[in-house]
Amino acid sequence: MRIIHRYFLREYLTQFLFCTAGFLILLIGNFLFEISNFLVDKRASFSMICLLVYYQIPYLLMDVFPAAVLFGVFLSVGRLSKDREMDVLRTSGLSFPSLTYPLLIVTFFMCIGAF
Repeated sequence: MRIIHRYFLREYLTQFLFCTAGFLILLIGNFLFEISNFLVDKRASFSMICLLVYYQIPYLLMDVFPAAVLFGVFLSVGRLSKDREMDVLRTSGLSFPSLTYPLLIVTFFMCIGAF
C-alpha cells in the first residue's frame, strides 16, 4: 500500500469515526426521548437505562453506518480538495479513482463486518 493511500485512509477513518459517534449520540438521545415517559413511569434506575442503551446500540449502528460512510467520504475528500491536496495529486499524474480505491475496499469490508 502506498503512502498516499494510507494518508487517505487515515483522513477517511477519522472523519468516519467522528460521524459515527456524532450520529450515534443523536440517535441515542432520540431513543431516550421517545421512551422517557416509560422510564419515568417505571422509575428506572440509571444502571437499567445504561443497559437499555447498551442493548440498543447495535440496532442504531445499522442506521448510523450508511450516513457515517457518506459524510466521512464527503468530509475527507472535501478537506483534501479545500487544501488543494487533490489538485497536487491529480497534477502529479494520479487519477481520482486510483486515489479513492482504498476507500472503496475499506468501506466494502466495513459493510460486510456490519452485516
